[in-house]
Amino acid sequence: MIQTFVEFRIPGVFVSETETRRVKSRRRPRSIPKYAYCYRFFDQAVGEAELDGEKIEVTGEQRNVSGRYFLGGTVYDRERIPKTRDNRILISNAENNGWNKVIRCRTGNWQPFLEDDQVVSVRKAS
Repeated sequence: MIQTFVEFRIPGVFVSETETRRVKSRRRPRSIPKYAYCYRFFDQAVGEAELDGEKIEVTGEQRNVSGRYFLGGTVYDRERIPKTRDNRILISNAENNGWNKVIRCRTGNWQPFLEDDQVVSVRKAS
């Protein structure tokens, strides 16, 4: 069976943490984790298999992955990233990876802002 999921991204110590939930549609989630800075949708085949006499859930590859929906934030063209000492690595990463835009998220972290990404209004988070 094909299921639709929403994946929230939350800042972590070294890399972003994720929280994933099954959803019925690709509408804006009613409940968003308080510290999430964006979310995206994807579909996945989900089924059951038997392993050593135990039924387990198995999943296929993520498909039909949406762009990211950033919860507020400020988008910068690569040339307009504030040229501060703290942003040197960000600017270098943007140049080396071909990111034309980046976003400073509502949580203070920076992310590449890709063609399919959008900024959406911030509502009360849970």
